[in-house]
Amino acid sequence: MNLEDKVALPWMAKFSRNPVPSRVVWKQASTTHDRFYWLAVPPDEAKPGTLVDAKFDKQTIEIMSVEKVTKLLIRLDNRMLDLEKPVKVTHKGRVLFEGVAPRTAGTLVKTLAGRGDPKLVFDAEVIVMLP
Repeated sequence: MNLEDKVALPWMAKFSRNPVPSRVVWKQASTTHDRFYWLAVPPDEAKPGTLVDAKFDKQTIEIMSVEKVTKLLIRLDNRMLDLEKPVKVTHKGRVLFEGVAPRTAGTLVKTLAGRGDPKLVFDAEVIVMLP
């Protein structure tokens, strides 16, 4: 771009990234990804046109809207909620998961390797099936 994008740097410097926003709206376009913030899908479900709108509050993750996704991976850590206590995942009033989210070294390794970003490393993962 012949350094034309350098004009954006002072504007961008005014903001800071939140690696674990309490709400994520993930709409896949033509370029797809298998993860977005604290959400992920199996690689074969990373397709154009999929949508996941999810939020967390206290010990509950609510999947508010979902389109064309049947299996969702929810990655968690103590920045989001207390992993010592049970977590509840709901969709349209239905409980999809309730219990203590299992922390594993495998999840730590997988999430670090996925982006190489230490702020996007999670130590627990819950997998839910969606209708």
